[in-house]
Amino acid sequence: MPNEDFSNKPAQKESSVEGFKRGSHGLAGTIGETLDSTATHFGEADHQLLKFHGIYQQFDRETQVARRKVGEEPDYSFMVRVAIPGGRLTGKQYLALDELADECGDGSLRITTRQGIQYHCVPKSELRPLVQRINDKLLTTLSACGDVARNVMASPAPLRGTAHLLTRQLAREIAKDLSPETSAYYEIWLNGEKLSSSEPQEDPFYGKQYLPRKYKVGVALAQDASIDVRSYDAGLLLVVEDGEVVGLQILAGGGQGMSHKKA
Repeated sequence: MPNEDFSNKPAQKESSVEGFKRGSHGLAGTIGETLDSTATHFGEADHQLLKFHGIYQQFDRETQVARRKVGEEPDYSFMVRVAIPGGRLTGKQYLALDELADECGDGSLRITTRQGIQYHCVPKSELRPLVQRINDKLLTTLSACGDVARNVMASPAPLRGTAHLLTRQLAREIAKDLSPETSAYYEIWLNGEKLSSSEPQEDPFYGKQYLPRKYKVGVALAQDASIDVRSYDAGLLLVVEDGEVVGLQILAGGGQGMSHKKA
């Protein structure tokens, strides 16, 4: 079969989401301005950018129709996800996160299948206090969602043993290396100083538009399939001989995703 000539094919039109990311000034958008305003929710561009900050904008679907009939907008709230490489928390960190669920959300603390923690029904007024207090406990919501490398998973148990300790150490180091380098997160949520430049920032690793989709990484042992590491975009399998780690097996490709209602 002859090779297909792509040279004369028209370039694909940029999607709105890709445009939002490219023009976001390093994921800042107008998130900070909307947070400080009386608006009940964020516009479409910021709605997409919030995901990179670990936040999803949602609304109560059960009351949507009734509210529309009387001329009211949807009842908006937010889901906030904490990225926890390897799912490793201290007892104090867990207790602090549990307390925040009552103070800033609906009282539920949901542990995800990807070793993260989610808060639901968070009102807009509680977003900044919640993210600040999460960061006070040396945790973050940055890169918990969005078109970047997501939470890096690792085999959770046993807690001791050289090989398992190394999986969690590698997960933390990889998560740090793949985290977006944007000052917007600190400016918006942690009261950092504003950028003096109005020019859009370009992440040194991800570029201006980040990734077209999320990217998942996991670290595990050949004899430990608890995190299903072969389904990830990139997996590291520690090779253990006589109780000692002697190398790494690299897995690439993982499972292929799908777009809803598209073949």
